[in-house]
Amino acid sequence: RAIDAAAAAAGSGGLAVPDGVCPKCVTPKRPGAGDCAACGLEFSRFDPATVAPAPWLAESWAGVLAAWGDPGGHEKLLGRAQQEGELPALARLYRLRLAAEPNDAIARRGCDEVVRRALLPSALASETQGKSTGEVLRMAAMGLFFVITLVALVWMARLLLSEPF
Repeated sequence: RAIDAAAAAAGSGGLAVPDGVCPKCVTPKRPGAGDCAACGLEFSRFDPATVAPAPWLAESWAGVLAAWGDPGGHEKLLGRAQQEGELPALARLYRLRLAAEPNDAIARRGCDEVVRRALLPSALASETQGKSTGEVLRMAAMGLFFVITLVALVWMARLLLSEPF
């Protein structure tokens, strides 16, 4: 069912915002509210251009929707979105699918994968930072050893070259 619904949405590009959700962050709207409780958007001031995906992403998304059950298409799109810095926009597109089809396991997996990839750089950065700190300490220790060795050599040279008493 989700695959058929996604394929049907591909015809319109899959960018339509379902009724009852914020057009920016795709969280459920509060009845009668003029703004979104999650992102603060004032619905009366919403400009769709502010959340429009990049042209390449919109085109690729329509292709993924048309072949919704193909994991390779999702993987390829996730990879490019990560390279292009478009993971937030892609996350919104997967959330739009979930808003339209709440039980869509493929859309849920897509959202989860976007979050995983978005968090990956920060995990790698902290790991790299730890290694950099270790490297700095190792270099400082080597520098200190070099200075102590140099001072010892100068002291021994002065002793050898000084005149005996």
